Amino acid sequence: MQQLSWLPTHPDLSGAIGQAKRIEDPLQRLHEAVKLAAHQRDFTLTARLDKLAAAGIEQHAAAARLTPLRVALLSSHTVDHLLPAIRVAGLQRRLALSLHVAPYGMYRQALLADDPALNAFAPQLVVLALDAHDAPLQLPLQASQAEVDAAVAERVDELRLLWRRARERYAAQVVQQTLVPVAPPLFGSYEALVPASPRAVIERLNAAIRAAAREDGVLLLDLAWQAAAYGDGLAEPVRWHQAKQLVSPTLAPLYGEHLARIAAATAGLSRKCLVLDLDNTLWGGVIGDDGIDGIQLGQGSPS
Repeated sequence: MQQLSWLPTHPDLSGAIGQAKRIEDPLQRLHEAVKLAAHQRDFTLTARLDKLAAAGIEQHAAAARLTPLRVALLSSHTVDHLLPAIRVAGLQRRLALSLHVAPYGMYRQALLADDPALNAFAPQLVVLALDAHDAPLQLPLQASQAEVDAAVAERVDELRLLWRRARERYAAQVVQQTLVPVAPPLFGSYEALVPASPRAVIERLNAAIRAAAREDGVLLLDLAWQAAAYGDGLAEPVRWHQAKQLVSPTLAPLYGEHLARIAAATAGLSRKCLVLDLDNTLWGGVIGDDGIDGIQLGQGSPS
């Protein structure tokens, strides 16, 4: 799968990173890292770019006109291998991201108890990166629709409590990751017709999370909707049992891209595109009919 296919390719990104490493001035190295981050890159090149920027980003972020943002990742799956990709995707958007990762699986304790490390970090953005393994509703397959709805509502209420704590303690914007289905369908095409089937429960839970997030002003990292586009590498059983990785290293740049888009938007750095009708608007004539030599350009009215 081609990573970040919408970005331009670089003729020799690996060589360019190597040349940039030889620059003595940390600020200049940081400038080079920002420029190179705007190209297609895989997991390895992303990690090298992260190291290239690391030496100067703390001292020279302001001089490089990067916007600082503190992001806390509270997760129920391993995210450490995703950090370089998140930082580099932030660089691409002129963000200097500081990342804090709570101890594995301790997201509840981090928000509900007194976490000195998280308090000292004072996050501006709190990401709840949860997975379907962490949200078993302990329902028998014969559970009724009403029982499923009650279990889903209880789980969403717990999430809403965590969202409130994050806002109350840190005045932080909250980002909730939706749950990627991991269990294989038990009933084939009838999976959705069995209320308590694993996939039906996750779908209903994600729908409830989206609705609650909209009501509570919580942003979504909708990984469940992105799952089809991610392809192989997301929720792989082997990766999960080896290292509790929901997202494989191969897909780290893509994950970092999606999270950095949200982070940039919260920092007021979202990009906008102005699309105009060019013919008889920016120039006189229809370029498809009149050709380049037949259009008219001028001050004021193009015609």
